[in-house]
Amino acid sequence: SVCCSSVLSIVRLYFVFVMCLEGDGDSVSDGSEWEWLRDDILGVGSSGGSGVADEDAGEADVDEGRREATRWNGWGYLDTEFQVDDEGVVRLTGSRYDELFQGSERAFPYFLEWCEDVLGIDVDNKEKPLDKPGVEDYPESQAPVEFMKALESYGIDTDVSVGGRLKRSHGHTCSEAYALRFVSPVPWKIPDVVVNVESHQAVEKVVALAGEFNALVVPFGGGTNVTQVLNLTAEEPANKQFVVCVDMRRMNKIRWIDRSNMCACIEAGAIGKDIEQKLNKLGLTMGHEPDSIEFSSIGGWVATKSSGMKKNVYGNMEDILLDVKVVTSNDVTTLGGGERKIERVSIGPDATRLILGSEGMLGVITEVTVRLRLKPQIQRYESYVFADFRQGCGAMREIALQRVAPASVRLMDNTQFKMGQALKPPIPDKGTPERWKHDILDNAKRYYVTKYHGFDPDKLCAMVLLFEGSDKQNIATAESAVRKICMKYGAIRGGAESGIRGYFLTFMIAYLRDFGLNYGFLSESFETSVRWTDVNLVYERVKDRIRREAAKEGVQVEPLVGGRVTQTYDTCAVIYFYYGILKDGLADPVATFSKIEHAARDEIIKLGGSLSHHHGVGKLREPFYARVTSSSERGILGAVKRAFDPRNTFLSHLPFDSKL
Repeated sequence: SVCCSSVLSIVRLYFVFVMCLEGDGDSVSDGSEWEWLRDDILGVGSSGGSGVADEDAGEADVDEGRREATRWNGWGYLDTEFQVDDEGVVRLTGSRYDELFQGSERAFPYFLEWCEDVLGIDVDNKEKPLDKPGVEDYPESQAPVEFMKALESYGIDTDVSVGGRLKRSHGHTCSEAYALRFVSPVPWKIPDVVVNVESHQAVEKVVALAGEFNALVVPFGGGTNVTQVLNLTAEEPANKQFVVCVDMRRMNKIRWIDRSNMCACIEAGAIGKDIEQKLNKLGLTMGHEPDSIEFSSIGGWVATKSSGMKKNVYGNMEDILLDVKVVTSNDVTTLGGGERKIERVSIGPDATRLILGSEGMLGVITEVTVRLRLKPQIQRYESYVFADFRQGCGAMREIALQRVAPASVRLMDNTQFKMGQALKPPIPDKGTPERWKHDILDNAKRYYVTKYHGFDPDKLCAMVLLFEGSDKQNIATAESAVRKICMKYGAIRGGAESGIRGYFLTFMIAYLRDFGLNYGFLSESFETSVRWTDVNLVYERVKDRIRREAAKEGVQVEPLVGGRVTQTYDTCAVIYFYYGILKDGLADPVATFSKIEHAARDEIIKLGGSLSHHHGVGKLREPFYARVTSSSERGILGAVKRAFDPRNTFLSHLPFDSKL
């Protein structure tokens, strides 16, 4: 009893010590720099009393080399990937993502063992990916010479190389990444020509020419979609002569910023991370932070009706959008002036809202006007550990109900929690004072969680939170309210460091998926929004369905199945599911993988979940579209398609009832 009392005293002292070390967890800036930076950064002068910047206010500084510095057959930067070194330690190459590592070593000595034990991979059985495709691997461009000459006469740059066309023919689902690495040619059609536009007027000319030459036009932004919407079948385009990909990456300017009315007009090809960096230097933010913010474009956010990690404070894309400028095929007219600066009007149905979630079917988005907020001066991370997923969900529900949700709050289940633990950095060497200190504290923490509180290591889960604002008292009040709710549900405070790592782990997920592909492990994530009363039911039933389907399909190793709650609303919550299978013994691993994912989505819809919360439909979810929409809805959307795109110049992947 004396020993136990001593241990508990050490544990209590440890938590007091950690809280003192962490302090407030703030990241603070006074924001005073924006005034003098305004002219220097954007070349913006005062516009009298209106505060409106000049129309040619500068660029979002998109790195022209970024697209070339990204991997052609997988996610992310060429210099960044998980690799196993000669000592059997998994390391992340490159020097990016310093905010995640904060000076610590980019090595994960426990991760490989977890992969072998849980995923069943064999580190000695790494698959060699295919070389970059050559000219002989794909058909030549079918774009007519006259079409190409017309573009040249307008001074519009084009690309007909196999590499350029292939890179703009796909998104980033697991099936696409697998095909790019191990199948040649890929099982989809690539565009005939990539057109690099630099202005709204250039897009108008391209769309007009496409109508004249009977071509299909496919808009392309950041290329991060996960719906296979860009995968053209051999039969596509129906009744069209060839395919034109309109690449928006050179349309990356912030055209103007109206500081007085807190809005900005941004060209559709601007990448999210670059937009935020520019706005932050002016003391501003859009606040929209999807997991793909490093590579996705603002035009893509509108086209998919995007949601972000900080939606609790800043809203989803539909809340941020004020106006949109679009080139349609209806006599190549534009929808909206792209410069509406009023957040709400009542002038009948809003046609601009039809572009939200349109997935490239109605036209090419060229400019987006958005609402801005002041950049928060304080960021505070936090985390809590719960006995199980149900307890964590109860806390999430009450946080939403009491409207005290911070900018971001995510609940990771036990599977994700354990994966996060496997990704911990190295511990100090044996025999050193640092190792002695580490072992004492680690054992104390383990005792405190599993013995003193009685949490089962195979059931516990974690909540990671990010509070943002510019008033310390307001943030402290929100933290206190959240803490009380979490403690009501039996939580243990995990601290700021765990919150930071949990938040930024999101940016590693796709890199980890590609690491698994190297060893024959296929994995994917998909999301749904479900009623609060159904969250636990859907979570359990979908996991069970995946396991049953995998066994039925002959998957030899039990699949990895996990999930997290990522966004909350008054009426519903969003569940992200993560699942993966080892391909050993499977004749067609991609077909098996897709079949299991299809079954999981079928289960979600049976239980009343949505087809998608923010990824969109595309071709991947198109088979379910009629089950979640009415005949009237599809008829209305068919009429909208005809009005916007009477020539059927753009994608038509959804089964509208009204024939074109």
